[in-house]
Amino acid sequence: MSMTDDLLFIKHFHRRRAQTALQHAYAAMIAARDAEVQAQHASATFNAHAAKQEHAMFAGLCARQVHVRDLLDANQSIAGLRAQQREHADAVKRAGAAHDKAREARAASAGGLHQAERVVTKFDELLRKERAQRMRALEASEEREFEDVVGRAVGGREREDGEIATEVGYV
Repeated sequence: MSMTDDLLFIKHFHRRRAQTALQHAYAAMIAARDAEVQAQHASATFNAHAAKQEHAMFAGLCARQVHVRDLLDANQSIAGLRAQQREHADAVKRAGAAHDKAREARAASAGGLHQAERVVTKFDELLRKERAQRMRALEASEEREFEDVVGRAVGGREREDGEIATEVGYV
């Protein structure tokens, strides 16, 4: 294997590695998007549940005679629901940030693949030009060699004709 073939093999290896990295980044982006969708769904489901629970608490308080302790318990339960809602909202934000980061990583991998493909294309083009130049040089060398052989044959033929003419006495 020549050095250029080794270099071309390395360039193709880098391109394949960039393709694999892009596939992995795309899969990670899909997983992050799915996680974000699940977090949004869980948050929406919990918010609906919290609203129903809060409504039921207030309905229960309005339907009967309450003591201060009942109001404090309801207030504490609502504060707990609000804290859980904030936790769900934070989870949605984290999942969104992870999705954004995965999207950026996929874009970077796509850029790396584009760069690797561009390098392989340029290297292939360079090799084609170098091979074409070598072929032209080889053809020119063969042509000069052929002309040299023809020139020697013609020169030798003229010399033989001259020697024959001298022997016969034409000169």
